[in-house]
Amino acid sequence: MRRIFLLTSFVIAVLPATALAGGACRGVPVTEGADPVVELRDACFTPTIVRVDLGQEVTWINRDGFIHAVTGANSSWGNYDELHQGDRTTHQFVEPGVYPYFCFYHPGMTGAVVVGEGQASSSNAKAAVSAGGSTANPGAGAAALVLSIGLMIGAAGAGTGVWVLRKRKDRKAIPQL
Repeated sequence: MRRIFLLTSFVIAVLPATALAGGACRGVPVTEGADPVVELRDACFTPTIVRVDLGQEVTWINRDGFIHAVTGANSSWGNYDELHQGDRTTHQFVEPGVYPYFCFYHPGMTGAVVVGEGQASSSNAKAAVSAGGSTANPGAGAAALVLSIGLMIGAAGAGTGVWVLRKRKDRKAIPQL
């Protein structure tokens, strides 16, 4: 009975985390807004696309119970700093253009900041092209890889848990002298 409880607890704890590893925004409509505040909620950037004026700051606030990071395509801006629940980070955009970004921990979590009319400078255009250039499902390949690795780690952990439980049972079966 205890073995079933431990295995069930492990599955309940690990599988949701690995499922969110790539971001959970697939199939969710893209949202757009002009408010310079982006919430990280349910492993999505909301709004997905934020439009701001030249020189304006954008603030990202983590509303999820797990960590995120806001990183510009090709690490051209932003950082890899962990944002825990309630944490925020701000970036000022001083050149017009389109600035795609993602969560380092959940590669399927993507968004974009459009500054001014969205006319990309040469460095922004290069960043947008190298970020994939597709809006159909950005980050899907990386998300699948992260999910696969997470599932393999979960399976290995479950196997180790079963092995430990068997060893404990075997130890109890040995008579004490």
